[in-house]
Amino acid sequence: MTRQAKTSAAFSRKSVPQFFQPLYQSHAFRALWIGNTLSVFGSSISGIILPILVYSLTQSTVSMGLVMTAYMLPNVIMLPFAGIIVDQFNRAKLMRFADLMRCAMAALIMGLGLNNALTIHVMTLIAIVLGIMDGLFLPAFSALRATVFTPNIRTSANALNQLSIQAMRLIGPATGGLIVSIWSAPIGFGIDALTFLISFICLLFLTGQSKVLGF
Repeated sequence: MTRQAKTSAAFSRKSVPQFFQPLYQSHAFRALWIGNTLSVFGSSISGIILPILVYSLTQSTVSMGLVMTAYMLPNVIMLPFAGIIVDQFNRAKLMRFADLMRCAMAALIMGLGLNNALTIHVMTLIAIVLGIMDGLFLPAFSALRATVFTPNIRTSANALNQLSIQAMRLIGPATGGLIVSIWSAPIGFGIDALTFLISFICLLFLTGQSKVLGF
């Protein structure tokens, strides 16, 4: 890189607000941040579309409550074991595995739903798998964050991460409701699958940083 190019790059970095500096300073943070943001967005869409789809299948609020319990209970059950699992396995690989499984489950719901082959029993099983994957992804992200959010970017990185998470938790349900009103709940799960797939692809970029960061 020429001296002029280096000067231009340095000036460009300085012109970026401090809040967004981690996106420019750390490739690992950028990959992890985008992956986690999209994953939270996908989970937020699932959380609003899932009960709508169950109710449309059964016309029963009891069934809707049971499926949502099947979705959320694995998260609670896994809490005591999540730390052990995360310590035993590569955290980036765990996150990618969780995203890939959630992508497959969401795509399966879309395929079965569009072909009128979706049943409440299948929905319950898929809800359990989605809940387990959520229970794996979040602790893996929390553990990996301690490594990727290095001291020179930690304050801004934490602030940016929290802002994106809260934004996705607000935008996700609204997006899910809009998708259902325009198209259908199965299509919503197709879009959900796409968010998990893009998250998975983003997290692949952590592979090149694994030796440097020690995960």
